[in-house]
Amino acid sequence: MSAPRPEWHSRGYLPHWEAGEAPQAICFRLADSLPASAVKRLLADLDGLPESEAKDKRRRGLEALLDQGYGEAYLRRADLGSIVQNALLFFDNIRYRLHAWCVMPNHVHALVTPIDENQLSALVHSWKSYTAQRINQIFGAEGCRLVCRVLRPQDPR
Repeated sequence: MSAPRPEWHSRGYLPHWEAGEAPQAICFRLADSLPASAVKRLLADLDGLPESEAKDKRRRGLEALLDQGYGEAYLRRADLGSIVQNALLFFDNIRYRLHAWCVMPNHVHALVTPIDENQLSALVHSWKSYTAQRINQIFGAEGCRLVCRVLRPQDPR
């Protein structure tokens, strides 16, 4: 069976890039990591810029906001950050090659290459689902919500 052909697809809210066995940079974050007011200000500042310039400044601006550590920053706790790190490492060299990763207090970076027929969207879903369930068990609630934002140079937004 051949590797999937690189393509954009969407389930209605976030476009995803499936590039087969190509390295891809992923960033996923805690739901409260980007305050709506800060994002609104950033987007307003970009209004009127050429699309290529706005896209680059939007990406860098969102990354800068994430690095400011907004939200509860649950992943700052060693036990919770370890859950995420262990999830990333679990299928390394089985479903994907994990080249590099960094668990930040409110978001996660990973450089990953899917192996064989494994799709990036399924891998990210697996990480988010498993880690959210484990972290929720620790809190005894459904409070720590993870959302995905995949950052790539060719992102159409």
